[in-house]
Amino acid sequence: GQIDMAIAAISVTPERRARVLRIMNTRQTPESNNLVIPYQKASPASARSIRQQLSLDERRPVALICPNVPFDAVFYSGGRQVFSGMWEWLVETCRYLAQRTDCQVVVRCHPAEPFYDTKETARALLDEFLPTLPGHIHIVAPTDHISTYSLMEVTDLGIVFASTTGLEMALRGIPVVCGNPSQHYNRKGFTFDAGSQDEFFGAVD
Repeated sequence: GQIDMAIAAISVTPERRARVLRIMNTRQTPESNNLVIPYQKASPASARSIRQQLSLDERRPVALICPNVPFDAVFYSGGRQVFSGMWEWLVETCRYLAQRTDCQVVVRCHPAEPFYDTKETARALLDEFLPTLPGHIHIVAPTDHISTYSLMEVTDLGIVFASTTGLEMALRGIPVVCGNPSQHYNRKGFTFDAGSQDEFFGAVD
């Protein structure tokens, strides 16, 4: 109620729109290397190029899964919880989508993972719990020369735990399902924020 009214009162002036577009452009190019952590190593590529690199079929929709840096996700453990943590969210989401051969799944491991000396990585988690993944699930390593924002060019559905990429996909008009409904951009009206695992997977469907 109050949040919806506050959002409705915000007008997107040309100045605000230009500021948002400037931030989006900075984050999606190697210019982001001037930030604290250089997230993107590759310049944005065309949808056609990305489909070729990952052997994606144009006839089937693409779901893009963007985990947080695994150990960093513990900071999102407060508030209402749907999954016990990002670990469970990632494994169960991939396990669920492994049965959905009518779509294609891209897991974009967080590009900041190499900057931390940790064995807790998204790939290590999937290798432990889901050592055999079907061909329609593609893993993009943090060091792969593929921009996360290029992947958004071919994405039909975004699936995040608490990643800022969820906000960025919503800004691009991509529907986003959040595995953690207690983060800064939830409940604003532009993401699907499930209250249970059944609701989460129903939203994914």
